[in-house]
Amino acid sequence: MSDEVTEKRGASLALARIGNAAINVSDEQLGNGYTVGYLRYLLDYRGRSLIESEIYEFIMGRLLDVRETDRWNVGVVMGWIAAMQKTREQKKP
Repeated sequence: MSDEVTEKRGASLALARIGNAAINVSDEQLGNGYTVGYLRYLLDYRGRSLIESEIYEFIMGRLLDVRETDRWNVGVVMGWIAAMQKTREQKKP
């Protein structure tokens, strides 16, 4: 995640870079969630064969979690999926 800052309609936004995407964020919630999701996948799921219901339960469980902000929860899901994709790409010969 980058810490480049832009001004938009009077609000200070940071430009977060995730992979090839550039996302304007209003605070650190998305980035913090992304880091947690990425690490969660590496620690709890890497190397496991997942079934569709486990993926669904993880994603929906995070999105519906009222203990954290919506932005944080979306970041967790994004990080989890990014780690899954990255580890899959590393296995390719």
